[in-house]
Amino acid sequence: MVAKRASAEDRESALDSLPFVREEREDGAIDVRRQRYPVTARHGHVPLHSACDVRAESVALLTLDRSKIAPDLSRALYIDTETTGLNGGTGMMAFLVGAGRFEQRTFVVEQWFLRDPSDELAMLLSLRERMAAASCLVSFNGKSFDLPLLRARFVMNRLEPPAPLPHVDLVHVARRIYGKRMDQCKLTSLERDVLGFVREGDVPSGEIPARYLRFLRLGDSDGLHAVVEHNLWDVIAMAALLGELGARAGREESPGRLDPSDLAGLAQTALRAGNDQLALALAGDAMDRGALAVAHGALARAGGIAASVHRRRGEHTLSRLLLHTVLDGAPDDPGTHLALSKLYEHRFKDPFRALAHARLAEGAEKPAARAKRVERLATRVAKSTARLPGFE
Repeated sequence: MVAKRASAEDRESALDSLPFVREEREDGAIDVRRQRYPVTARHGHVPLHSACDVRAESVALLTLDRSKIAPDLSRALYIDTETTGLNGGTGMMAFLVGAGRFEQRTFVVEQWFLRDPSDELAMLLSLRERMAAASCLVSFNGKSFDLPLLRARFVMNRLEPPAPLPHVDLVHVARRIYGKRMDQCKLTSLERDVLGFVREGDVPSGEIPARYLRFLRLGDSDGLHAVVEHNLWDVIAMAALLGELGARAGREESPGRLDPSDLAGLAQTALRAGNDQLALALAGDAMDRGALAVAHGALARAGGIAASVHRRRGEHTLSRLLLHTVLDGAPDDPGTHLALSKLYEHRFKDPFRALAHARLAEGAEKPAARAKRVERLATRVAKSTARLPGFE
């Protein structure tokens, strides 16, 4: 038996306990909540206003996309949605949209809530106004989820979708920078392990659609309080995370937690972005921290990045020196041994040392490739040995 849907009066009564104010617009009414955070506000250890100081060049580097350079990052719009489903589909809609922006250096978060799906038009038009004033969008997995959903809802309501904006999706950046020390780069994990903020009473994302459907059917808003705070925290966390990442990309100090593997991730990102000088500097920082923290994995990764820069520049002696420095701290790292094997074989024409390192590089490449390398080098060593005096 299908549960009877709650009346508009029941839902309106249930909304009394939620932190929204009903606002009338020419195009309809919408429930809105506005929160203002002063310049002194922090999310965990990181000040929110640090997002205003992020240089556009840092964002372009972090995203590996020069088109992400916005003229003014202080006019970015941070967007997060809570939806009636998690798997997509034309019937899915956003019942709660959070949008954060800076006014001077005060962070303002607006949340629009649908007490009834018929309010969607007013919500979409409110959001479009904020997007029209923004220089770029910032989201966490919004490129794959939030923005396609919102665009679809504009079309379903016969509205012109907002003009495309540069879009900084922090989930992809976070995976590149923090992926080596986090199995899952979820926003809540980043808050805890990078920003130093632990949510209390948070609701799992998988439970959110059911809580809203319960509100529509039964007029029960008790489960929505945590959903509203979840959405608010998501928006605030994105601003703090962008500030933290932007500072680190520029080798500036920031109060968030920085692991040697994070620095190696930044160095790898700089290398992929084509900024060799920054890649070398960040790799050097990572090697220093990795040595101090006895973080062999970060040390080896950073050393490999720096060595690859020198190798690309034709500075093979520097590359070799760096790789041997890595082995001083991480003598069993197979990737470093493989890099040295290639260097000795192709650049220094030394099959003896190349073979020695190839034999220590187990796991750094596929078994078949490693066997072929070892066999090839062993053959060269045998031929070179045969040509030595006394071996004729």
